Amino acid sequence: MFKRITFIFVFTLAALSAKAQFKIENDTLYAEGFANNFDLYAETHIYSLAIGPQLINWQRTLNQLPDPKWTSAVCDIVSCKSVTTDTGSFIFDPGDTGFLSFHFYPTNFNASGKMIVRFSLASDPLQAVDVVINARGWKPVGIDQIQHSVTKATPNPAQNTVTFNNDRIKQGKLEVYNAIGQMVLSLDYNNNMTVDIMDFAPGIYTVKIFDESHTSFSKIIKE
Repeated sequence: MFKRITFIFVFTLAALSAKAQFKIENDTLYAEGFANNFDLYAETHIYSLAIGPQLINWQRTLNQLPDPKWTSAVCDIVSCKSVTTDTGSFIFDPGDTGFLSFHFYPTNFNASGKMIVRFSLASDPLQAVDVVINARGWKPVGIDQIQHSVTKATPNPAQNTVTFNNDRIKQGKLEVYNAIGQMVLSLDYNNNMTVDIMDFAPGIYTVKIFDESHTSFSKIIKE
């Protein structure tokens, strides 16, 4: 009987360890904007599903840039890395969430690029997620387009309200996350809508606007 109980216990632990220890919300991202913007970036949300702290490793396995004028960089939940850094790691505690962001610097050269970053458990490299980031820098056509981005927030920084305009998403959902990845607001989105942020604490917030076909991230500053 003792041997049978021991076997069942070991089997249960093995089954628990086989479960996914983290989840990445979107594994295909798009960083788009005009090529004269300093930074084209995309973000996704990572969640811990583990019952204990885990070390997450990441590696940039593809950095496909169209020209030496382009560079790119990865920001994990701890810090942003240099354009020459291809690997990193961070401790992920139970219940933690955070944002991973991926940046392309086109320096006024319009073209397309691609990055693939693999996130995996240090204790089990087979538990891995590849995040694919497609970047496109558009050539500005007119003066009015120079300051244009996929999502425009005005005013920014703001104290009371912010109006959002997105050139691809006319209706969908709008979510706002604070600096530690907690959702602080969720609304149905209609293009050119105004959002009340008066009760937000001062700081930097990530705004996610999405529909069935597109997802756009932007930053706002609450003064």
